[in-house]
Amino acid sequence: MNRAAAMGRRQALSVRPDESVAVMVADLPQLRGADVDSVLSEHLDRETPLYVADHHDSGTTMLVHGPYELPGIAFGHRSAAMHERLGYERSDRAERGMRVDLDTPEDLEAVGPLVSVAAGGDE
Repeated sequence: MNRAAAMGRRQALSVRPDESVAVMVADLPQLRGADVDSVLSEHLDRETPLYVADHHDSGTTMLVHGPYELPGIAFGHRSAAMHERLGYERSDRAERGMRVDLDTPEDLEAVGPLVSVAAGGDE
């Protein structure tokens, strides 16, 4: 995952070399566009690399940094602490949808049904 994130970052910067880069995990079932906007706005206001800690406060769900800095990427076990050691600061504005990931069966149960299916009928 870390190598894929680094490759994606290189590609993004090759297309838009003067823009900030965000790297996100894909298991965020409650994510809304406003959640992403909030963290990106915070990054621009603070002008520093940020990480979003997951709801367990141990993992990382998002990294964002400017185009002229390339801090390390260290998703995995206890990645929040690792990202802080790599120079990212913790996001203060990350909403619930940006923090709730699915790392355990209990996480999935807590989220509940994600899709409701209409019973019968042709809709």
